[in-house]
Amino acid sequence: MQEFEAQTRAFAAQIERELESGQLNFPTSMDVSLRIKKLADDPESSIDDIVAVVRTEPVLSAKTIRMSNAMLLNPYGAHITSVNNAVKRIGLAALRCLAFAVAAEQLTQDKRSKELQGIASALWRHSVDIASWSYAFAHHLREQFLFGSSYTFRPIGQSIEDFLHLGFKDEVLDDLFYGNAARLFGLK
Repeated sequence: MQEFEAQTRAFAAQIERELESGQLNFPTSMDVSLRIKKLADDPESSIDDIVAVVRTEPVLSAKTIRMSNAMLLNPYGAHITSVNNAVKRIGLAALRCLAFAVAAEQLTQDKRSKELQGIASALWRHSVDIASWSYAFAHHLREQFLFGSSYTFRPIGQSIEDFLHLGFKDEVLDDLFYGNAARLFGLK
């Protein structure tokens, strides 16, 4: 019984330290992030279905509300306090990203497993790297790339489908598939 009491005191002290530092860490389930993605991708699911899943994670709920009150998403300052309104304000694409970001952040701060912490940190760094390259490509380098395929090794339709699923806007895809090459070879 003394061992249990000692563990309880140590746990309470850890929570107190995290509260004082502003870095309270609750383990977040990656399963919730995957469920949100699945529901958001399912045209048959409703916003209420998604909100119900978000509500199961207190950290994700709080960060969703905080994000919805950010000046960029809430320029008129209408204070949002419900998860339902917050999800509607930020949208499903941002919610998907936020859910995975919260899960990865919590995993990197989880002190129970150094190996898992390392994997989560590497995943986070990789995600930031991909996001940075995607932003640079979409906003600054889009006129510098030509679409290419590895036809004969891979069907061209599959390469086109892969590009279409990257999430680029139609005008970026037009440049990739045709516009940049037409400009380079004087076909425009």
